[in-house]
Amino acid sequence: MLKRAGENRDEKQLKDANIGLGNILIPDISGFTSFVTQTDLVSGQLITQRLLTSLLENDLLDLELSEIEGDAALLYKYGRKLRPNAILKQYEGMLENFHREQEKVNKEFNLDLKLSLKLIAHYGKFGQYELGSFRKLYGAPVIEAHRLLKNSVKSSRYVLITDDLLEGSPTTAAINNPEFLRGHKLCESYDNIRDITFTVFDYEAECSPREILERSDSL
Repeated sequence: MLKRAGENRDEKQLKDANIGLGNILIPDISGFTSFVTQTDLVSGQLITQRLLTSLLENDLLDLELSEIEGDAALLYKYGRKLRPNAILKQYEGMLENFHREQEKVNKEFNLDLKLSLKLIAHYGKFGQYELGSFRKLYGAPVIEAHRLLKNSVKSSRYVLITDDLLEGSPTTAAINNPEFLRGHKLCESYDNIRDITFTVFDYEAECSPREILERSDSL
């Protein structure tokens, strides 16, 4: 079959833009605004750098870093959907590193920080474009993942996984069984974008999702 003129060019542009399906993860520090307003500038910058670094030092999923956004890191991985259990394990590793570093900071700076961590996990088609020396992510899923940081979840320590990522997962049936994973499903409406349904795993709950990791590694 003959190709239209420009098809090769379009394919090259798509390849250069790295457009494809992939996972988007955003670990975000809870309580960061109060921390910034109550901490001197020099100490605050150093502490923030150390806390964010602690999140990136325990990469179990071979994630790529797009950029640091204040109190959050924009991480991604092209390809098939990550397993929910793997995402929860990644979060727990980040959480442990984060709290360990926070304890060190509290001792060194004579502080009583009680910051915590939440994680947004989403899936969809997105691309990249170059801006100077940076490669920025672009696409509706990127916007949606950022909007999900503003939600009605009361906890400050949780993992939020969208249905876009959970759909088709071998653990979806287990997630929908509250006796097994104890996640709860919510739906948020956002202006100018679609309603987004997701499952929240609350690590402040009386029964932590940590038990999942001991009961469902084989899934």
